[in-house]
Amino acid sequence: MKLSKKLPLVILATAAVAILIIGGSDYFRTSSALRHNAETKLNALMQVRKESLASYLDTIRQDLRFQAANPIVVDALGEFTTAWHGMGGGQTEKLQKLYINDNPHPTGKKEELDLAPDGSAYSRIHGKYHPWLRTFLRERGYYDIFLFDTKGNLVYTVFKELDYATNLATGKWRDTDLGNAFRSAVEKPKAGTQNFFDFKPYAPSAGAPAAFISTPVFDRSGKNIGALAFQMPIDKMNEVMQSSVGLGKTGETYIVGADHLMRSNSRFSKEATILTRKIDTVPAQFALDGKTGVMEAKDYRGVDVVSAYGLLEFLGARWALLGEADSAEVFAELYN
Repeated sequence: MKLSKKLPLVILATAAVAILIIGGSDYFRTSSALRHNAETKLNALMQVRKESLASYLDTIRQDLRFQAANPIVVDALGEFTTAWHGMGGGQTEKLQKLYINDNPHPTGKKEELDLAPDGSAYSRIHGKYHPWLRTFLRERGYYDIFLFDTKGNLVYTVFKELDYATNLATGKWRDTDLGNAFRSAVEKPKAGTQNFFDFKPYAPSAGAPAAFISTPVFDRSGKNIGALAFQMPIDKMNEVMQSSVGLGKTGETYIVGADHLMRSNSRFSKEATILTRKIDTVPAQFALDGKTGVMEAKDYRGVDVVSAYGLLEFLGARWALLGEADSAEVFAELYN
């Protein structure tokens, strides 16, 4: 082939290679920029979620610490305990009849009864302290509040479920985490010690997810007289993670426990996923191992995502925090 014919072909080939190089360079530059933007956004969202959760959990610890030393709570526990032991036996049957079975308020509203009409010392004490404890519970958003004597008798609860007036050391519910919360508080009681038991289905609450946090209570002489415990609902944690601001169409943030079960609901599921959906993804495991980072991986749906992951710890509990967005959305500009 003559040089005059070869030259245009060489020029065209060179131009094509140059275009490919420039195009490839632009592609990877754009891809890198999009990934960086996604990482920055997801990391920022994760930090906001983590700070919100940490603040909420710290508030619970402060509440428990303050109320365990509050003279109202200390006096209430002492008086309920005295009245309990003055009933002469059969406390479970008597109190559940008065405050659950014969309670005129419907299930889920049993806490509305301030004073049963039996004229007992216990009911007079209940009428004295229950309105204050109920108000505190509602203002702070707890599911229930428990007062135990040192023997495990649950001498008072706000909500009046089937654990009320039972013994958590020897009774039907002794193997639940409420039983564990009681024992942890009184076995080696030390002022300020707090014990947390992560969310699980709790039978007396109709299987609803429940976590418990407990601490010992001491009278004015420094003697341990029992324990105070809060039942924490999972709604607040779920609410923090469910905010869709800044998440785009496919982004979500969620919590995974050490048992690999979700502690918040999936944005993509019509059914509740708390304590039902198991997460065995690489980012979740990395987070539970104490690692922090961003990676591209498959999520629990089998979808390619960009995933930011990290760990939140609370009184021995370990939770993976994940912020993810579908790769298809993150890199949509490239595909278009």
